[in-house]
Amino acid sequence: MAVRLIYQLLIQVISWLALLAQSSASKDAEILVLRHEVAMLRRGNPKPRLDWTDRAVLAARADPAEGTASSPDRRACDAPALAPSPAHREMAPAQTTGPPTDQR
Repeated sequence: MAVRLIYQLLIQVISWLALLAQSSASKDAEILVLRHEVAMLRRGNPKPRLDWTDRAVLAARADPAEGTASSPDRRACDAPALAPSPAHREMAPAQTTGPPTDQR
């Protein structure tokens, strides 16, 4: 196990040193080749197009309790409703006047 770890670290260090020794032009050429490879792979396996029935199934399976990724502060707004602040004092039932209210 330790030999494998040392081997992996040695390979990483050597690859970093080889990367430092490369010229800027060779790095640019490698980036262009990799971009071309990604473009070729995407042509062979295009992104699936969703039909309206697919979207309906996905919407039905979505869990509304999870919330959305675009509103992370949504849970923060709901937190005070879950636990009242210590300064909050409830009125005794004998002191209430009027119709009963829904206390959370």
